[in-house]
Amino acid sequence: MVLTDHDLRQIDQAYMESLDRETLLKLAAKLLEDLKETRERLSQNAHNSSRPPSSTEPWVVAQIEEDTGDEEESGSGDEEDSSDSSGEEEANEKKKDKKRDGSRKPGKQKGAEGKGRTQKLPVTGTVIHFAQRCPVCDQELTESDFTACT
Repeated sequence: MVLTDHDLRQIDQAYMESLDRETLLKLAAKLLEDLKETRERLSQNAHNSSRPPSSTEPWVVAQIEEDTGDEEESGSGDEEDSSDSSGEEEANEKKKDKKRDGSRKPGKQKGAEGKGRTQKLPVTGTVIHFAQRCPVCDQELTESDFTACT
């Protein structure tokens, strides 16, 4: 990503109108690059990336099963009856296993003792970091342009 969320929040219609043509074209190029990268990330799934099959959303899995189910229905009818009954039994067994395993939620349980930092570290100094260049218009920034925010 070229622009951060903070940079994008600061860009509005009035800011874009205040930019000259060359700076506006640079900003448009950065926005286009961000948009392309975001679209590529959104289109990734377990079939076209290194993501595991378990990361596929449930509604997508159901849609894929419906699509493959339509193809199977067009086949012979004798095979469907035997596979449906065994598929239902497997689904029921999986539900029972989940109920047994799901007695505790993941993470810290209610009433458990918390763990935190026991040693308080003293503050020894303050270092102020500021951007050298504007990420939107790519102009150099001086320390006088810097405003500290907390």
